[in-house]
Amino acid sequence: MSQTATRPPIYKRRSVLIPAAVLAVPVLALAWWLGSPLFLDTVVDEAFPAVADASAMDDTAADEEAAADEAAADEAADSDAVTGSTGAAPVALYSGSFTGADSSHQGSGTATIYQLDDGSRTLRFEDFEVTNGPDLHVLISPTDAIGSREDLEAAGYSDLSGLKGNIGNQNYELPPDLDLTGPVTITIYCDPFHVVFATATLTPAA
Repeated sequence: MSQTATRPPIYKRRSVLIPAAVLAVPVLALAWWLGSPLFLDTVVDEAFPAVADASAMDDTAADEEAAADEAAADEAADSDAVTGSTGAAPVALYSGSFTGADSSHQGSGTATIYQLDDGSRTLRFEDFEVTNGPDLHVLISPTDAIGSREDLEAAGYSDLSGLKGNIGNQNYELPPDLDLTGPVTITIYCDPFHVVFATATLTPAA
């Protein structure tokens, strides 16, 4: 006598499928977060900090400044004397070019550290492009040779910020207490996988 195979009750099949679907959602989200930067570019185009500050003034503020009387001008001059602001042009301190870490991780463009009128220092990327990846960060190290995670740990580094875009001009403010008396290397670093994507060894600007 033949036997008829029995199928598991519907509610049992559902009890298996629902947890599997719930688990699949975060797994797929993580896979997209890790993999999508390999196919997508993030393009930025930030103005130089001093230019950006000037363009932030609206027409009314510009008219008011143009119409300021002599007393206001004297007050502003006194304020500059106190804060150390001189109206001087930004000064390039260090500069260098990006190179890729290997055949799979490419980088190009320039990195320059400027000292601004108020004494602060800014790292600026120009004509910059790097292979995209998940959670890339901009690191600065007191060394002239970075090629791996071990090199970063040995030299030490400051994490300036997450990378704003893998293509385009962009600015990163440097900590006031950052020592720039020795060699300097900028590293584009993938934090989740601990991989160096690109580096720029900076030398004193001419």
